[in-house]
Amino acid sequence: MQIVNKNDISDYELIELYNENDEEAKNILYDKYGYIINLILKKHRVQYNKLKIDEQELFSEATLGFTDALNNFRDDRETSLPTFITLCVERKLYSLTKKYMTKKHKIDMESVSL
Repeated sequence: MQIVNKNDISDYELIELYNENDEEAKNILYDKYGYIINLILKKHRVQYNKLKIDEQELFSEATLGFTDALNNFRDDRETSLPTFITLCVERKLYSLTKKYMTKKHKIDMESVSL
């Protein structure tokens, strides 16, 4: 489907098109809400730096959370798309952070190469 003006189409319609594998709808959603990833990464940057988590890994996990949000969003729930995206991205990054806080990982991070 050819989308004429992205401001004329609702998030729910964009999600429907996204679920039908419409590339244009996918690009519009990423352009419209991609800033959420950057805000969340910026908000927790100090914590990620302390854990020495690679920025590329963080961005990849955040993007996976974003994609999960788009795949699982349902309009019958009482939440907006940006709120749901934020929740999914933060949960994905929380899981990654939790992995980096395990005892095994701490030992790896504190070890010194001989």
